[in-house]
Amino acid sequence: MEASVPGAQKVEEITVSTERELLAALGSNRRILLNEGVYNLTAAEPGFWGNADVYFEEYYDGPELTLCNVQNLTIESAGDTRSEIVCEPRYAYVMSFLDCTNIRIINIKIGHTEGGECSGGVLSFENSTGISIDNTDMYGCGTTGLYLYQSTDVNVAGSSIYGCTHLIMNIYGSSNIRFTNCVFRDNAGGSVLKSVSNFTIDACSFLRNTDESRLFYLSETENVVVQNSEFVDNVAEKLIYNDKDEFEDSNRFENNTFDEEE
Repeated sequence: MEASVPGAQKVEEITVSTERELLAALGSNRRILLNEGVYNLTAAEPGFWGNADVYFEEYYDGPELTLCNVQNLTIESAGDTRSEIVCEPRYAYVMSFLDCTNIRIINIKIGHTEGGECSGGVLSFENSTGISIDNTDMYGCGTTGLYLYQSTDVNVAGSSIYGCTHLIMNIYGSSNIRFTNCVFRDNAGGSVLKSVSNFTIDACSFLRNTDESRLFYLSETENVVVQNSEFVDNVAEKLIYNDKDEFEDSNRFENNTFDEEE
């Protein structure tokens, strides 16, 4: 089935039910609907030939799915229940996007079957733009929930990052990023922003996260705003490493180990 998108190329709509069908459907100008179930990418990797745009790269303990130069791709659950995408290697990202444009992930649950400690994570975007993540759960056991490198125009809404073993998010050299109505909970690490501009967290919740030093590490950032959000039961020595002007009075703090007034 093909659907018309105003001002854009025709988008092919594909409904899938298995890992192999999902891998075969990945590509540009496609809307992929996942029937309810768990899609283990690692189980489908043996025998998958791939192509120039979609392939597996070998990392420390197994393959990482990489999408390169893909445009106008939507991945979403076919029904109200979130379909789940997982991978087994602890040190690989579940899905890695490189040089991609206009990627939408909607109503998906995505994570690892087992946790790692040093590298890898849930979703990675490098040199990509026009990223939208809606109503999606990104969970550990991956080390980092969301990694952005030299990427722009990223919107995350109504989503959650939880159970990660190293960082909630790691963002470098990126701009125009917004999180709205998201929940960050039960992560063993904070967030790192380096060389980041026009970054906003609005109406989000930070619950029961822990870090040995700080929940936020900011370096060479510009126009970072955290507003209308709550911080409850977090454990860290400090809220932020850097000037705290980014945190507006509209935020609520309760039962954290750091002193937000310092």
